[in-house]
Amino acid sequence: MFTRYLPVATAAAALLALASVSSATDEKATHPMHHVTIDRQVEIAQTQADDEAVAERLKDEAAELDKQAGEHERLAKRYRGGMGIGPKTNAASLTTHCDNFVKNLRASANDACEMARLHRDVGKTLAK
Repeated sequence: MFTRYLPVATAAAALLALASVSSATDEKATHPMHHVTIDRQVEIAQTQADDEAVAERLKDEAAELDKQAGEHERLAKRYRGGMGIGPKTNAASLTTHCDNFVKNLRASANDACEMARLHRDVGKTLAK
């Protein structure tokens, strides 16, 4: 009985394994210190290059937050148009949620960019 599902399960497992390897490879390429928390990365930063690495990580974080904000903007647009919701769903509350989420994500992205700028400034003082 279960043998007819075996090829499907095997294919699904292979895809999941491939996705996790691909994701890990992308993260390693983006963050050389991917295994270190940003808190620890800041704690051990002693050179201009260290602070530049922190700044790059924060810029990447800002880009990811901005990407998520864009996704929620598209969701809000869909909800406003009645797409993806049931007839008894309160579209206004879903739209408001997305609008608030977009505002907060964009503010966080701006904060991450500012933090990156500040770390670059710290790195410049270390270079002197």
